[in-house]
Amino acid sequence: MMRVPAPIIAALLLAGCATPGAIEVTRFHLGTPLPRAGVAVVPADPALAGSLEFAHYADAVAAEFARAGFERAMSPGGATYLAEVGITQASTALRRPSPFSIGFGIGVGGGGYGGGSAVGAGVSGPVGRGRIETRRTTALRIRLKRRVDDAVVWEGTATDAVSSAPTDVAVPTLAHAALIDFPGRSGMTARYPLPRP
Repeated sequence: MMRVPAPIIAALLLAGCATPGAIEVTRFHLGTPLPRAGVAVVPADPALAGSLEFAHYADAVAAEFARAGFERAMSPGGATYLAEVGITQASTALRRPSPFSIGFGIGVGGGGYGGGSAVGAGVSGPVGRGRIETRRTTALRIRLKRRVDDAVVWEGTATDAVSSAPTDVAVPTLAHAALIDFPGRSGMTARYPLPRP
């Protein structure tokens, strides 16, 4: 009986749990051309208005709108569009399997009168409880609205469930992915690889 070495089994267990890093982006719009004009970035939560934390996020989102051909309006009153930004982040604890494994094997054999037989069995499994890994899921939602009638003309959500980056690092990356090919295909989910650190 051939027995698979314990280190190889452990490597296969770890590989089976790996998930390639990617940002998932979903967009919705009416499919009609959007005239490029001034955009003011505002928080979905009014309590964040004027905070230094949101100012950092607003700069990142405004920079990506500028790449798409929009001008930044520094106040909502002077803007044609309002880009309403909401950010959520949640943490999940994942248990990784132990990298150590131990194997056990038994065999029974016998023979007589010119014949023989043998039976073998082996069991291998991880040793130890493994380690706990905390994974952050960060989601950035942008709703582009006409200021005059509050109508939503474009909406995009970018989600990163792999990199575990802090919010101030994740948001600029998510904003870039959400607006990279503005307006994008409506109702479709696109996947973009996470940039390497």
